[in-house]
Amino acid sequence: MERKKLEKDCDQYDSIYQRRRSSECASSVCRVVLVVARVGVEGKCASSMALVRPPGHHAIKNESNGFCFFNNVGIGATFALNHLAAKRILIIDSDVLYGQGLKKPLTGARHPLLFSPQELIGDLSAVHKRTRREWHWQL
Repeated sequence: MERKKLEKDCDQYDSIYQRRRSSECASSVCRVVLVVARVGVEGKCASSMALVRPPGHHAIKNESNGFCFFNNVGIGATFALNHLAAKRILIIDSDVLYGQGLKKPLTGARHPLLFSPQELIGDLSAVHKRTRREWHWQL
């Protein structure tokens, strides 16, 4: 990707920082998540988890966000439910921005259980009162 395009994208989206091969890396990570989902659902191991960078839980439809290019968590969960034999999925989101990128696309008849430890200790939304642009410039 050309430098001017990288700079434009970084200015347009919230908390996105790119290098020339960021898109290629993010695509590879997404493929890894799908492989891990398949291995877990097909019982090739007792459990499975993908610890990957760049992360994916903040990306929303048609928009990179919060250091995330693709919503790897949502893509993996949807793939496991709709194309594999997964009966249930639990997603633990311990981020202060609980549910961002995950809550909306993962609703419907067959959806993963989305849980946040914050639900046990109270509402932390006051921590993120600032606008997206203010957060962006204070990093």
